[in-house]
Amino acid sequence: MDEGEVSRLLGELERFPLAEEDFFARLAQRAVEIGAKIDTPDSPQMRLLTFECASLTDKKLALSLLEGLDLSPTLWLKKAKLCASLQRFDEAWQALQGAIRNGQDSAVLLQAASVFLKKLEGESPMPHKKAVRVALLSSSTTLFLAPLLRAVAFAADIRTEVYEGDFGNYRQAIFGTALIDFQPDFVVLALHWRDFPTDLHVLWATIAEKLPKAVILQYNADLPACPADGYLAYQTETGTVARLRKFNRQLQKKKAANVVIVDIERLSAEQGLCRWNDDALWFQAKQHPSLSTLPALAKHLTSLMQQSLGFLKKVLVLDLDNTLWGGIISEDGLDGIRVGAPSAIGESFSDFQQFVKELKARGILLAVASKNNLEDALLPFQKHDGMVLRREDFLVFCANWGPKSASMKHIAKTLDVGLDSLVFVDDNPHECAEVRQNAPEVTVIQAVYNAKKQLFESLCLDRVTLSDEDKKRHRTYQMGLKRTALKQGATSPRDFLKSLHLEATVRPFELATLARIEQLVQRTNQFNLTTRRHALGYLKSCIDNPVIWARSFKLKDIFGDYGIVGVLVAEKQGRTWSIDTFLLSCRAIGLGLETFMMQTLLDAAKKEGASVVTGTFIPTAKNALASTFYSDVGFADVGNGHYQFLLGRSPTLNDFFIVSS
Repeated sequence: MDEGEVSRLLGELERFPLAEEDFFARLAQRAVEIGAKIDTPDSPQMRLLTFECASLTDKKLALSLLEGLDLSPTLWLKKAKLCASLQRFDEAWQALQGAIRNGQDSAVLLQAASVFLKKLEGESPMPHKKAVRVALLSSSTTLFLAPLLRAVAFAADIRTEVYEGDFGNYRQAIFGTALIDFQPDFVVLALHWRDFPTDLHVLWATIAEKLPKAVILQYNADLPACPADGYLAYQTETGTVARLRKFNRQLQKKKAANVVIVDIERLSAEQGLCRWNDDALWFQAKQHPSLSTLPALAKHLTSLMQQSLGFLKKVLVLDLDNTLWGGIISEDGLDGIRVGAPSAIGESFSDFQQFVKELKARGILLAVASKNNLEDALLPFQKHDGMVLRREDFLVFCANWGPKSASMKHIAKTLDVGLDSLVFVDDNPHECAEVRQNAPEVTVIQAVYNAKKQLFESLCLDRVTLSDEDKKRHRTYQMGLKRTALKQGATSPRDFLKSLHLEATVRPFELATLARIEQLVQRTNQFNLTTRRHALGYLKSCIDNPVIWARSFKLKDIFGDYGIVGVLVAEKQGRTWSIDTFLLSCRAIGLGLETFMMQTLLDAAKKEGASVVTGTFIPTAKNALASTFYSDVGFADVGNGHYQFLLGRSPTLNDFFIVSS
């Protein structure tokens, strides 16, 4: 670009969309080179250009120009690099997370982010909620997947150390010493349709024997794009695709307790088989799947790790206008909004509502955050025939004119969950940006084209298990809100607990309830003394184990049944019982069940002739609530987070109002 062209482009800047970031970067570089005069940034385009110019000459000014802009993934990454160059590392890490979270579908962006992540790690410790080790064992190369997986996991607050087995040598890694040396938390068996062994159960058993607490993420079979048998591949029992699908069904049925199936068949179908399979790349580099589909694969693997670690999104918060219906209720009125037949657009909104209704049926909690007058916001739920959702489907309904980040905080407080448990869907980019800025823990999805598809592809609300408690979760939380109202009207905490008529049921671990027990072990954070995330295999081994005392605790009161809300596991070592796991669901905190659970354990230990019960408190970012529990129930502090209770005296705790069923 010569000087005349630069001047002309500067004069016409507002006709260029902000999405053309490469154009602004090139124009800025040329403008700086020729010393072109840049006007005061009075438009988003001019501010972006001024930022690009300043990033070359004045980094602090450049960062200030980003304030108030709805940043693209590329701009988030540039911000991260600028912050790092100024040694503002906390801001750099936060900006890098913004880049990855908003650009997870771009292989180019993720690759650039992963390169910068490695560089930044050399300058500043990576912030994280959980550090895990992941072994990638594959029949194809993992050279390109591993850095993308580290980047996507970092965006989910997980720091990963990755071991990559040699290409095709997954058996050697399993039967040799590599896994024992590395001690992974997750073992990814990344196989594909060209190479599936018939002895997977042997591989699983070998891993479980060496690493009893590791979770195996086992790929099921993807499908070839060009099967030689054409239609016969699908229509006959011996067809290529039919055999692979049968294999997948059997894999799901026969998987071991320590195995989670990675649904590669579903993922490859979503990506498109021709896009997923790249024969040329396979023959040249033994890379499978194609490079363009690796971001989606990394996101699926991270989602399964999050679920295993208990990092779950629990609440879906929805905007109303142009999100649950078309139009603005306060301006268009009840007859003017579009939802339901006969409008095609209206039917699309009803379809999204049906999708949300089904999420609620499997345990996702619903809330509303809308900028509206309350009476206007409620009107469609009360009187519009096209609405699938009703007011009673939402536990919290925020309709006001305050910032939506404040509504997020109110919703989280009301439901007693963390902000990082919320997923917020809104069509308005400014509202999305405001929540990202002021409540960054919330996962934000801007509904720009198809809210149902975007929510589905985000994997935020995916689950690999479904329990009876999940199906009853909405009603459980409804009852919790009623209890809160009763508590506020009680004369004292003791009178409140007495009025609930609490009744507990204690049961040994059973196969029928193991799925719920695993959920609690994986998900419970606040009242969890050790936060040990035992895999299903370990929990199953506790059943009828003579050296382990393992119990689940159900609770009910005058409002209804809480279901299983407590888990306690103790290991018997001679006359000493050691508490391995002691946790209580957040919805049962403050009811005295934790004291009842400890009393039950002490009674059982004394009855079997134990002389001492020991316990450990392992602090995390979320379990400070339980930090004094051992001392509160009479355990002696013996240092370094260890406690003991001598059973020579009568172990009687009275701080509860619970009868045993």
